[in-house]
Amino acid sequence: MKNFYEYMLTLYNHHPRLKAIVIFIAKITPLISFLLYIMVLCFAFMYKREVFLTIIIKPLIAFLIVTLLRKLINRARPFETYGFTPLVSHSHGESFPSRHTLSSTIIGLVSFYVSPVIGTLGIINAILVSLSRLLTCVHYPNDIVSAIIVAVIVFIIN
Repeated sequence: MKNFYEYMLTLYNHHPRLKAIVIFIAKITPLISFLLYIMVLCFAFMYKREVFLTIIIKPLIAFLIVTLLRKLINRARPFETYGFTPLVSHSHGESFPSRHTLSSTIIGLVSFYVSPVIGTLGIINAILVSLSRLLTCVHYPNDIVSAIIVAVIVFIIN
């Protein structure tokens, strides 16, 4: 994995526009997830009250599970392990699983309760969040995959 991160950072140094795009995606997609979640909550409250609590509870449960795992495991981030500066500044430790990926994925999934179109847009955003966490060198691939797995399991369980 060290070679991948070194390659990406070298690529960004040679292509500043690519670097700017990746940083932009990394910064804007979590905001999109947040706004999408607020929109979905409002819509569910007004028009689909039967799923309103589910749309609150499932993300909360997933968030708590991942937060607990991160505290228990406290895995170092790639930039800590390999000694480089990540593309975006980030705190140290608690890399596994990715909370950004978890949050955007579970928000995308619960968005299907109100609309397939909004859910699809949420999942596309979650994919961009997940890729940005890897491409900014702040997570390992299995941090991202494990977060997606937790989100899907929590979503499926009633």
